[in-house]
Amino acid sequence: MPKGDQDHRCVAMPVPVLPRRCHQHVDLLLGQVFARAQRAVLCPLRHDCSVLDGPGILRLAQRRAAVMDAAAPSDGGLAAIVGLRRPTLEPILARHAVSIAIVDDVDSFVVGGRRTALQAACQEAAARGAKRTVTLPVAVPSHTPLLRQATEQFRAVLREASPRLPSAGYRLLSGIDGDTIYDMQTGIDKLARQISTTIDWAACLESCRSAGAETALELGPGTALSHMASALFRDGRVRAVEEFRTLAGLRTWLQRAMG
Repeated sequence: MPKGDQDHRCVAMPVPVLPRRCHQHVDLLLGQVFARAQRAVLCPLRHDCSVLDGPGILRLAQRRAAVMDAAAPSDGGLAAIVGLRRPTLEPILARHAVSIAIVDDVDSFVVGGRRTALQAACQEAAARGAKRTVTLPVAVPSHTPLLRQATEQFRAVLREASPRLPSAGYRLLSGIDGDTIYDMQTGIDKLARQISTTIDWAACLESCRSAGAETALELGPGTALSHMASALFRDGRVRAVEEFRTLAGLRTWLQRAMG
């Protein structure tokens, strides 16, 4: 979005190739690193608001996946638990050496750990009143201390890549807490730490609402992020790319949504 314009029009989760007239309205960047269901802050959009170019991000995603796979235990995984508040859930997780990986809402969490521990934690959570517990088809316990070694390795990879802040008028959000990144050293540290630290996706969405974002688009794969954001973007102003059959249909929706 051009500098000085106070109307925050769109948040991208993450940003696909948008029609040129829509680029100027996107000023909040958050979403996923390619090829990994990971809330992150590196999204290629256009030269003046990206922190790395497209090929650079793809290389970074490949390196990131490699260090995560190398650090992950062979029996790791993730599970979703819905229906318990954090003060109730955390003692259950602590008893089974399981960690909160992603905060989706006040009573919706993704948790990570070793598979036997996850099963035990889910069983106890269900007994304590959780509405839903499900083991996810994911072998890497992302955003948990089990991947602490990968954080250190990826921090070095990020420094080598030399990412840059987007130009003035664009905002870069951290997946850990939804805070705005004002200097790249902080951004590098937070992006590395979120491999082994809880992601507060709810805080990211709250930051978008506070900034006055009006429209959201999820690149995917899947539609989970857009569903989570639906309460913040009314009148059909949040969609996922997977919901469109053609690129022309996606472009038409973007142009109408952004005016």
